[in-house]
Amino acid sequence: MTGRQRSLVETVAQLLEHHEREAVLGDLAEAGESAWQGLLDVLGLVVRRESAVWRNWRPWVAGLGLALPGSFLLMGFSLSVSWTYQHFIANVSPENGQTPTSQLLLLICQIFLLIGCSWTGGFVMGSLSRRTLWVSVALCCSPCLFCLARFRVESLPRVCLLLFLLPAVWGVRQ
Repeated sequence: MTGRQRSLVETVAQLLEHHEREAVLGDLAEAGESAWQGLLDVLGLVVRRESAVWRNWRPWVAGLGLALPGSFLLMGFSLSVSWTYQHFIANVSPENGQTPTSQLLLLICQIFLLIGCSWTGGFVMGSLSRRTLWVSVALCCSPCLFCLARFRVESLPRVCLLLFLLPAVWGVRQ
């Protein structure tokens, strides 16, 4: 294999785990196969490894049972937090400098509940199936993009739909 062909095979081999990648590239070098045959061999191994993961129930639950419906629920809850914040700011009385404590308490509780729910969802999603996390993230982001494109409330910015994303990412990383 030439340098460019070998780099193409090595790039595709990045989809494998480190210990497998080293063994596969070593075996290809010893076998002396052509670049295309090596590329097909590596792609075949990657497809077999990825399809083996989907035989388990965990990636299905993480993606279709948690990420997809959870993103709709958390977007609605993010919208609720934004509405509560907007009403809290609108009801602050500048004459007396006092804030309505019940609305402040409601806002604080909703913020902590949103952070807790989104962190927990991200943690469970990352714990259930780490190897298929990219599919779960795509299933979570597709409703977000759909709703962002159709969000038409003038008093709230579109970003308010995505308040749950940072705690969810934090939960996945844990």
